[in-house]
Amino acid sequence: PTPLTDMSALQIGNVTANYTLSGYTFPTAWDGSTFIFGTQPITGTLTANFGTGNIMGDLGVPLGANTYSSSWSGAIGGSYFAGSGGVTSTGVDCSCSCGSAIAGFFAGANAARAGLVYEFSGTQYGDIHGAAVFKK
Repeated sequence: PTPLTDMSALQIGNVTANYTLSGYTFPTAWDGSTFIFGTQPITGTLTANFGTGNIMGDLGVPLGANTYSSSWSGAIGGSYFAGSGGVTSTGVDCSCSCGSAIAGFFAGANAARAGLVYEFSGTQYGDIHGAAVFKK
């Protein structure tokens, strides 16, 4: 994780940083009896306001006949962050009342990178899981 001295400097400087997706795992889901594996690339953005301690982002996760999209927000604590948000879907699962949970951390000098894991719950495929990496 990013050293706490760097995180404090970012907070004191009231820095806001925008991150772009630089890597990911393909999503996987488990509905209680069957595993489903995604084969299409995900999309995502991340914005951290170190001054206020707020973080937000967007994830687009294709799986099966659907693409699940989440806009989420949360809080930064030290080098770590967590958040949640709603999920919408295109395709046959377009009426899902799904939610997302996000947990992650900053890495490198001055939080040059961020990594997170996500869970989209309540989909027709069960809970969808994956990981994503971002860079400034």
